[in-house]
Amino acid sequence: MPYTHEMFLKDHFPPEFLAQFMLGKDKGRQEGEEKGIQKGELIGSITALQKILKCKTTTKKELRAKSIEELKVMLKELEKQIK
Repeated sequence: MPYTHEMFLKDHFPPEFLAQFMLGKDKGRQEGEEKGIQKGELIGSITALQKILKCKTTTKKELRAKSIEELKVMLKELEKQIK
């Protein structure tokens, strides 16, 4: 079995530190999942609107490279075209 980060912390730091580390790790994972879901929803909406509007569709790779803020701007622009 490999020597993990958690094992190192147990061996060299007090138990409270390990508990705080694990809480931070869980919080970071949860925040990452939430951002991933949000980004996926934005990408899905953008792709759908591009198809409805029959305009050039942006590749999933290009969309994944954009920030959430950039995706929101793209979505707003496409929503304006629908109205």
